[in-house]
Amino acid sequence: MALIQQVQERPSGLPGGGSQGYDLSLNRYKELVHNEVEHRPPLEILAELRSIEQEILQGIEELEGMLR
Repeated sequence: MALIQQVQERPSGLPGGGSQGYDLSLNRYKELVHNEVEHRPPLEILAELRSIEQEILQGIEELEGMLR
């Protein structure tokens, strides 16, 4: 904590000190590249989930039949 206070209390004539306003964070100057992403339609995903759920339920029914 003391080191942080020392850095903040540097005279304004020194690089990075005082009110010079230096921002050395990489994210401030890094160019952001956003890639376009295509998603399947939600209704298509839900239909697939219903199909998978039916397969699971059939498997459960088969297991129950084996245990009787």
